[in-house]
Amino acid sequence: MPDSVKYWAAAVAAMLSLSGVVVVGAPAATASPTTATPTSVIPLNPCAHPGWREDTPTSGSLIGEPTNMRSGPYLDCAINHVGHSGDSAIFECYVVGGVYNGVSTWTFVYADGSRGWVNDSLLSGGGSSNHC
Repeated sequence: MPDSVKYWAAAVAAMLSLSGVVVVGAPAATASPTTATPTSVIPLNPCAHPGWREDTPTSGSLIGEPTNMRSGPYLDCAINHVGHSGDSAIFECYVVGGVYNGVSTWTFVYADGSRGWVNDSLLSGGGSSNHC
């Protein structure tokens, strides 16, 4: 996937994340668009990511020392495993998440018998080119 697509996906995600909430539900059918209110508001849990795809894996390696594999695509998410520069890895797909080293895309990775999200700045070739 071209870098320009990752850039625009990151920009849109950054704008959406500024709100800090997800609106669930819809206004009543009789409400006008200017007076509608959400039926409920739920704070985001950035580490509860819905998942990844395993249909287009690519091979690569970890280039960060150390490389933290996390439970979600944000720095606040738990570290599942610590990898090392040069470790072989399988890249599944990427999502837009928290910014690290100026990069907001994260790839779901299998490496050293573990799995987790790794910021693309820590992966060879900039991580996966397949969006989740």
